[in-house]
Amino acid sequence: MHYVRGLVAHHMAAVHHLLGQREQQAECYMAQQKDMQAMCKALPQHPLGYSLFARCCMNNQQMGVAAAFLERGLAAARAAGHDAAVCQLSFQRAAALLLGGAGKTVDAAVVQQLMQQGEAARESLLRWWPERWRAHAADGEPDRTLVLQKLLPELEKRQGQPLPAEGDVEVLHGLLYVTKAPSAIPPGALVQLEGQREGQQAGQ
Repeated sequence: MHYVRGLVAHHMAAVHHLLGQREQQAECYMAQQKDMQAMCKALPQHPLGYSLFARCCMNNQQMGVAAAFLERGLAAARAAGHDAAVCQLSFQRAAALLLGGAGKTVDAAVVQQLMQQGEAARESLLRWWPERWRAHAADGEPDRTLVLQKLLPELEKRQGQPLPAEGDVEVLHGLLYVTKAPSAIPPGALVQLEGQREGQQAGQ
């Protein structure tokens, strides 16, 4: 229930974005975030809820909350022996920490460990994943590419050197976690929006 309702809220946020209704768009994103948090509470042993809630937090630039929940999610993923979740959550948490999830600085050793953990889980996953479905494997994307191809190069550019093996480094201040804006309205969304308007008018 929480996942489906959160998905609907996300789709409606896309509709409001395309219609230029920023306040309603923000309300939909907050509703989605609450539902994803409810998934964490309802299924604390399942890592998927942590990943989805953390992504909502990161979309809202709440990196500290995201990093904390991703740590819990990683514990659940390791306990379940879930390679795909370990991979996904590792790169998500690395991204959250590089973007300020632990304060003004981040322990480089922690980020290195998360990336190594993510790569190891990815390799383990791909060893048994069917070859014909390899392109659809849950292999840490999009956060793996974000970390390796955007955040680390930007950090190297600012610091003048690659991410060290240890020591504190300054986080990427002023860099936002940005997702691609919607370019099309989900099928049936305008019909649902019209239904909401009629319901509001009837209640007035």
